[in-house]
Amino acid sequence: MRKRRIYTVQIASKAIVSLLFLVGGVYSCVTEYVPDGLEKASSVMVVDGLITNEISYFKLTKTVGLLEDINDIEVISNASLYIERDDGVLFQNTSYLGNGRYSVETEDLDPSRKYGLYIRSEGKEYRSEFLEPIITTAIDRINLSKAAAGEPVYVCVSTHDSSDKTPYYMWQYEEIWEVHAQLFGRLGWLPGTVLEYKVYDRNTSDNMHHCWGRDTSEVYIGAADKLAENVVIEKKLKGIEAYNDRFTVMYYVKMQQNQLRKEAYDYFYNLRESVEESGGLFPPMPTNRKGNIECISDPNTNVLGYVEVSTTAYKEHYFPEVPDIHETPPYVNECPTVYILRDSLLLDVHPPRYAPVDTLWYAFVDGPGYCLYLEVTDYSCVDCRLKGTKDRPIGWPTNNY
Repeated sequence: MRKRRIYTVQIASKAIVSLLFLVGGVYSCVTEYVPDGLEKASSVMVVDGLITNEISYFKLTKTVGLLEDINDIEVISNASLYIERDDGVLFQNTSYLGNGRYSVETEDLDPSRKYGLYIRSEGKEYRSEFLEPIITTAIDRINLSKAAAGEPVYVCVSTHDSSDKTPYYMWQYEEIWEVHAQLFGRLGWLPGTVLEYKVYDRNTSDNMHHCWGRDTSEVYIGAADKLAENVVIEKKLKGIEAYNDRFTVMYYVKMQQNQLRKEAYDYFYNLRESVEESGGLFPPMPTNRKGNIECISDPNTNVLGYVEVSTTAYKEHYFPEVPDIHETPPYVNECPTVYILRDSLLLDVHPPRYAPVDTLWYAFVDGPGYCLYLEVTDYSCVDCRLKGTKDRPIGWPTNNY
């Protein structure tokens, strides 16, 4: 197969999800691009999300004003929204999830009907274009790719569609990884006591050694329209340093894929082009680049966003082989331990600045043994909660708790 360019766009998941982009090169390469001066965007509503099967998620925000901090993005938390079908059926089981995020239960999408999003906020009404659902093709494969030592590890996805459906795609994934503290601390301070400790068991959940981290990726968009066939092979979605904690024990990815109309892909791609052409300053949006949402109660009110209608395909994969690709971090805490007289810790701050690792017991002729010394180290060496949580995923395939 001849090499042809696949254009890719990554949408950042910060303040204005629809306005931050990454554009890529040949096949699956994704190169970061964050437009300068985005904080100068005028204040308009931004609608992010798509209508899909089972549950649809949306985020409503307002772009920041001229002198505002981009980290202080205003979320819209009091909107009313539901999904409409062109035969009059309304899907109104909506929940507010916080931080401007909403969910709407949509059941299975009927491919013979059209769907749109209705929003009411601050006395104004908005509606997206009614569209028939695209039935998204299945994901073929998820894999990790690393070119050589010292190179990043990429999460990759492969798919194909032999039908005449659209060659434009969107991906996002959830990730979970198991992470361990560098040392196993057999002891832990009991809260509310003075130097009283408990004994941990690494074979149960009563320990601070085994934890799990979680994250959700950015949203990535790619086009295979320049290829002879609608095939995506090992598209690189995200590069992660090989010494990241994700790759120390076990790594898990749940990928979701949606196919997009050309208009949806062009909307995001053209926004990036507009920012580039403006020399870094956020330009006035041409009317044909505002998406497919309009304010039906006030045509003069601007709104940004494209609400696609597309079923979602999922695929999940565990990667037990990640220790083979993990590399030693450039800066490693050697985690030295020392023995300290237990009673001398009474002079320390409370809770103590040191974490207990183990004990050194002395036996007395006329009485029971007494813990004279404690082996201690820095908390970062024995408490995995500094890297994750004790919330073990259901069905996790290792024997650690």
